[in-house]
Amino acid sequence: MVIITLVAVALSTLFAQATVLPHYKRSDQGLSQQHTPAMDQKTDHYMALTRGPARSPSAMSIQQMAAQRAKIDSPIPPATEYPGPSAHVYSWFSISYHAEIQIADQCFFAIIDTGSAQTWIIQDNFTCFFGDDKSACGFGPGFKGDFSTQLIPNAPFEQAYGSRETIFGAYVHEPVSIAGITVADQIVGLGDIAIWRGDNITSGIIGLAFPSLSNYTSQGPSYSPLFTSMVDQNHIPPTFSLALDHDTGGYIAFGGLPPVGTTGEVASAPMEIVIEFLNTTLSVYAINADALVIGGTSRVQTRQYIVDSGTTLSLIPFADAEAYHALFSPPAKYNEEFGLYEVDCNASPPALSIRIGGVELAFDRQNALFTSPSTGLCYSLISGAVYDDGFLILGSSFLTSVVAVFDVRRQEMRFANQIKV
Repeated sequence: MVIITLVAVALSTLFAQATVLPHYKRSDQGLSQQHTPAMDQKTDHYMALTRGPARSPSAMSIQQMAAQRAKIDSPIPPATEYPGPSAHVYSWFSISYHAEIQIADQCFFAIIDTGSAQTWIIQDNFTCFFGDDKSACGFGPGFKGDFSTQLIPNAPFEQAYGSRETIFGAYVHEPVSIAGITVADQIVGLGDIAIWRGDNITSGIIGLAFPSLSNYTSQGPSYSPLFTSMVDQNHIPPTFSLALDHDTGGYIAFGGLPPVGTTGEVASAPMEIVIEFLNTTLSVYAINADALVIGGTSRVQTRQYIVDSGTTLSLIPFADAEAYHALFSPPAKYNEEFGLYEVDCNASPPALSIRIGGVELAFDRQNALFTSPSTGLCYSLISGAVYDDGFLILGSSFLTSVVAVFDVRRQEMRFANQIKV
């Protein structure tokens, strides 16, 4: 969002004195009962994002794991079936948010993804699995150069996603710059073989999840991904924030807040381990929510949600999704093939809020619908988890309503509703 006038709000610092421990061990101080949630100070280390159509590998990975947990075959088709209106919803129904990143002396656009940890860029001379025409993989410009002196020996890079898209290559260490911060000798993946269907703009992914999701091999040790390295090299306090905007892209900020106003109370919740990921440490950004408020009616049920900037849809319990979409006029209809609710394009969405830490946060009703470029039909950006124990997600359809703070020192997430100007 291009801010012309900022509405002043009371902002207070939350940076209590605490030791930053390797790989973000929990600070008990941050979880004290006396802790009053507050938004952070603003930082100079922010940058504007751009918004565009693109699929989210992390979104599809989460859905794949949900399907495996339910012991059914995943509804996600092989990558060779993309794109097209007959493909699964997560192949075409997605909006991504891009940041400019510099690796060595070259700049690229890459997808901001809080649902994965590794940062990687495609090489210029890569091989596309779909044939001799590299454009079939849909990347933006690739990295040009010789990496013989930067290669990490005996550490082949492989990043596979639930979408069945996969990148193969090598790990290298290069200086990486983003938002005015330069990280020395950052480990990044450099792809030279791709099974991918991209957007012809982005050249890779900037993973912002925990180090437990970064490793040299599937059995190898984890390393410090980009955000962790920013903290380890004392560039920033261990926090970053997102203020996504449906129209312009919004902002990402490292070490504090971007120049976006907030209103109302600050909601906070401790980060939780997602046991379905088979991890014993924090991996993605998961929190518990107390309730959903649909059309003014509170539906109390404590459930865990994954906060994922790479997923467009927000997935709520299926019964709650049914109740929400019944309030459209005319009522929305559930499309079982896509797992979406078809909505009259002129319908007025009902009010929807989520209660986190006792504070209600409203979804943006102006960003509640999506028009499919394939069908011309309108769909709701809220859907339901088909399985009772399926993963629930607060995706970009929620994050465009709030300023979200990812505070790994306190191992806490905080939210406040954005002021739209």
